[in-house]
Amino acid sequence: MGFKFRVIFNGLCIFVPNIPDQQKKQAMQVLLVNGANPPDASNKQPQLSHVPHLIFNLTDVYSRSTRIDSPNPTDLKGLWRLEGDDLEFCFNGKGVTDEILTIEDKFSELITHMKDLYPQGLEVKDECFNTNINPKDLDLAARLQLKGGTITAKEDPTGEPPVIFETYTRADKVDIVSKSTNTRITLKPADGQIVEIKIRNEPPEEVFSYIRKTNPKFNFDMDFELVYLVAKKKPEVLKIPRPKNLAFSTGSPGSKCGTVVYNPSSLF
Repeated sequence: MGFKFRVIFNGLCIFVPNIPDQQKKQAMQVLLVNGANPPDASNKQPQLSHVPHLIFNLTDVYSRSTRIDSPNPTDLKGLWRLEGDDLEFCFNGKGVTDEILTIEDKFSELITHMKDLYPQGLEVKDECFNTNINPKDLDLAARLQLKGGTITAKEDPTGEPPVIFETYTRADKVDIVSKSTNTRITLKPADGQIVEIKIRNEPPEEVFSYIRKTNPKFNFDMDFELVYLVAKKKPEVLKIPRPKNLAFSTGSPGSKCGTVVYNPSSLF
């Protein structure tokens, strides 16, 4: 048995590697900022409201009681709105505790690091790693740790490259658990090979389309400023990166929310 589990991240997602030592193996903390009612950008432009959510295939839902009758059943998606969720991936009821996460070169090559913008980089607020504090109280839409498997990024000519986490498990199902909201979904690969979910923190596509038509000068990249909400020391000047993927340019109508890597932390 066994299957591949894949998570694709898009939008305002903050990645923080840990500092491995003899007791801790390489891992990655992921934070989704709450952009539901964002403040105006530094250029006085209104920020677009973001809808953080998790998407999964309905055909992968374990113990479904409803028969899915569709010519393309894999096109049918379920959506979980993320609102202060402390997420964990469990395989056959157990979390990943003793496996090393491999960070591939593409991740560093394609994803902006705060050290690309500031010589010393930036650190995340200590409280963001405190599991005794509800993510909602930290103005986070979601928080999770990635352990085991690999993390990489993939070039996308239309926008910021998505971050991709993959791991192989010998389990027969995966539970996606929110420890803060007592929510759970259980997924098992309908094709026997892969379970893929998407975690996004972006405005709805309909909003992008409307703004492009009605305000062609709107700078979509300004919402990158929202990633500074978790900074331990917020810079006086909030820098907006030029995308490492130069297939599109900063400020262009095709630009969307960007992911970023903060300085490593020893707090998890």
